[in-house]
Amino acid sequence: CFVLDVPDSIAGIMKTATDAAIIHQTGGGTGFTFEKLRPAGAMVRSTHGVASGPVSFMNIFNTTTDTVKQGGVRRGANMGIMRVDHPDVLRFIHAKNDQHSLTNFNISVTVTEKFFDAVDKKEWYQLSFDGEPWDEPVFDPVQDDTYAVYRRPNGETLIFRDRAAFLEAKESGLLDRCTREEPPRAGMVYAPDIWNRVVSSAHRYAEPGVIFIDEVNRHNHMLKSMGPIYATNPCAEQALHFNNSCNLGSIDLAKFYDPETRLDWERLADAVHWCVRFLDNVIDTCAWPLPEIDDVVKRTRPVGLGIMGFADLCIRLKIKYGSHASIDLMDEAMGFVRREAWVESCRLGAEKGIFPEYKPNKESYDRFLREQIGVPEEIELTPRNYETTTIAPTGTISLVAETSSGVEPNFSWAYVRHDTLGKRTYVHTLAAEALGLAVDQTDQESIDRAAEHVCAHEAELPDYFISAMSITAEQHVYVLAAAQRNVDNGVSKTCNGSRDDTLESVDRLYRLARELGCKAVSYYRDGSRDSQVLSAVKGAEAAGEVACDPVIVAEATTTETSQDENAHASVGRAETLAATMPLAAPTGARRTESGDVVRIERPRELVGATWQIPFDGQNLYVTVNHDGQNILEVFATGPISGGVGLLASKMLRGGFDAREVARSLNKVTGTHSVWFNERLLTSPEQAVAECVMLTSRRLQRQPDSARALAYQQQPVITVSVPDSVEAGRNYSLIGECPECKGQLEHASGCDFCRDCGYSKCK
Repeated sequence: CFVLDVPDSIAGIMKTATDAAIIHQTGGGTGFTFEKLRPAGAMVRSTHGVASGPVSFMNIFNTTTDTVKQGGVRRGANMGIMRVDHPDVLRFIHAKNDQHSLTNFNISVTVTEKFFDAVDKKEWYQLSFDGEPWDEPVFDPVQDDTYAVYRRPNGETLIFRDRAAFLEAKESGLLDRCTREEPPRAGMVYAPDIWNRVVSSAHRYAEPGVIFIDEVNRHNHMLKSMGPIYATNPCAEQALHFNNSCNLGSIDLAKFYDPETRLDWERLADAVHWCVRFLDNVIDTCAWPLPEIDDVVKRTRPVGLGIMGFADLCIRLKIKYGSHASIDLMDEAMGFVRREAWVESCRLGAEKGIFPEYKPNKESYDRFLREQIGVPEEIELTPRNYETTTIAPTGTISLVAETSSGVEPNFSWAYVRHDTLGKRTYVHTLAAEALGLAVDQTDQESIDRAAEHVCAHEAELPDYFISAMSITAEQHVYVLAAAQRNVDNGVSKTCNGSRDDTLESVDRLYRLARELGCKAVSYYRDGSRDSQVLSAVKGAEAAGEVACDPVIVAEATTTETSQDENAHASVGRAETLAATMPLAAPTGARRTESGDVVRIERPRELVGATWQIPFDGQNLYVTVNHDGQNILEVFATGPISGGVGLLASKMLRGGFDAREVARSLNKVTGTHSVWFNERLLTSPEQAVAECVMLTSRRLQRQPDSARALAYQQQPVITVSVPDSVEAGRNYSLIGECPECKGQLEHASGCDFCRDCGYSKCK
């Protein structure tokens, strides 16, 4: 990944967009700060017009990313950043509240100590641009008017997380009972209100993230020659100067477990030395995508060695992830890795030469290496690299290494993976062993037996088998902080929160991260995104079929469960029910007893309904008509081919069941999504499928949504391996993998698929 500069000119903006496209095409991600762009409405001297503002230009980058397929496989990732004192900060904070804008961006606000002082003192705060105070009125997209705050009679300030919250307060008469307070002068905002906007938006939408930019630059040892850092890569673990690059690698700590010394320190040190040497060689071997990047990378020689398998190491040591003992372990292990990495960098520098930016920053680096890192006096300070350690998400490489990702807790103890090679069961070896069962990971039958055993006895696992949602968000922050104080750059980690987290608890979380010295924090509350389907991993489904919502999948592809099986089990959550329902083969077209396909002619009159569904900035209109018994006609207009409705109509009148038509349409996925009828839709075709099934349910006097139907029916669950291995209740599923149609998960600010290795940070 790379960080690029976005200058305040049309030529500069478009050049950066072109550079980003080149980077995405070669498989990289990009981070930008848009704080240099003048606010919306500002005068443009060269044209005597007005600027459209940073958020509007972000849409150009978003569209470019959407168009250029990364490496022919996946779309690129971006980080969009805005400084908290920019006049368009409110437009930025609320830019993704509609859940369909800037879909190729993570967004984060850089907050300063000066701003936090104003928050704590409950003061009005002066915004600025280009080093000068902003003296124009500030636009608030939530109020769709110039900025002001509303005070309750007791003096409390109303908090609006989005436009809908403001309109609700207005329609309820709440605003009429409050006092509207204008800023003391144009260009000012109420600091606690801006902070509360960030917190409430993160609580509801999981964005924006927060970057403590002053903390970042306190550890910027190249400040003298290269200036401040303004932006990060898409996952925020790399705060970089403009045109610099990530160069990351990770060591699986669990592979160095030693029952006597906790870790095989000598072998670990040897691995660190070889990894630093390897990553340094990458700098000279790699063909960098732009000459400006080649220049900065060669002058700084970045190395970001990190760890993965930390959660697995905790299990081996019988330490609870998130406990004080796990914090001590992080300090010990990552502190050792960091020190050995710098020792090796100094050796490389003596052998091959120091990095060019060292000389103008020698005083800062020497003090850092001797006093903070503890490089021994007998080793000459000749660093080859400007940094040596970073902790990346490792979503894909941890799958290859079959270990826990980064510094995150474990995903699950047993699960089913679907890919182009078929369906296979996986089981966590340590979980099986803890339950007294040996497993041969080269023998599928052994794996299946172990998976079934682990699922049946999961409650018997020792208490140090910890999952992401089993610990508090504060514990996540303590682990993040422990990792942060032992790396040179940053840490990619998601602080998972429970569904019932409050605004106050999120505020405390962010403040705790700041107090503990974190450089950035990403918060994800269970259920905070419309695209999240479940908080439990679902079971089996046919490879290649839609996985956006297992309830819909189950409804479209399962047969009825016999009533006499109801003695087996009763499960409380509809998601779990649908996830473990046995799958059956498609039923095909309706036929007579003689085998002839039943075809239906369209009668003169039909009845039906039309739905308007916002999709990708346009309205999709879907009409489904029926004769009171069968669905016979479908029309679809908007961002979809007109032939879709024609094909669906022919199938329905040609004898195909509505479920079969929906099943075919559900196979089509896209790059945008919308929440409709309690289901995530990732293509207009899926929207048509949902309207067809909604109509089908109404004709059968059933609830409108498959989720509500699953709650109502409470079908029987038949447990068997591999079809219904119950996965752990750990990370959040957010839909279907666009590559293999498997289950897409969210962790460390990234979406990733364990089936095919797809990952995307958005």
